[in-house]
Amino acid sequence: MSALRADRIQRPLSLPILALNELGNIATSTGTAVRDSVWAGRIATECASVGGPSPLRELVAVFLERYGDDECDLAPWHGDFGPWNMARTSSVPMVWDWERFAASMPRGMDALHFLIHRDIAGKYGSSISPLRLNAAADHVRSLHGSSSRRRGSTSANFLLAAYLLTYATRFVSDGLSQDVPRTTQLGLRYAEHLHRLLFARDNLSGE
Repeated sequence: MSALRADRIQRPLSLPILALNELGNIATSTGTAVRDSVWAGRIATECASVGGPSPLRELVAVFLERYGDDECDLAPWHGDFGPWNMARTSSVPMVWDWERFAASMPRGMDALHFLIHRDIAGKYGSSISPLRLNAAADHVRSLHGSSSRRRGSTSANFLLAAYLLTYATRFVSDGLSQDVPRTTQLGLRYAEHLHRLLFARDNLSGE
């Protein structure tokens, strides 16, 4: 759980795709309908339990209406896979803080978190280009292969929506339960990006 000491001076880490593949290949399932997945059930339950006014219930309903019949690939994930939780070694990165580890998550969300979380956490509202977020999702999709095979949708959009929904739910729920407004606001920032993605007239991938 605690940070590990690196064996040399650290440089900025690029996305450690081999480590991600090793984690994902522990137990990957394919062809699971999104609405029938353990992940979707957990998200729906968490959104329903959030008290007070919240956009989450509407967003999860719209998400499932749009992607519920899609087939997705599920795999274990770290849950907070970022350079702040790892160190470079001479072979593979050392990774700590596994308290969010879970199985049966949409594959690719760890990689997406690595690439864009600090952008979202450090900026507000529409200051992040939607195309920037979608480009990161498309890059992750190309690394992992297709995550959604429903005609008329793209795996990049599914992956980005699933990622935004997961972290919006986490941060809003944690912020409200622990009375930390800053965390709640971060969750609402994720929800704002998800709303923009789900309700945009033009698909961000250019469809």
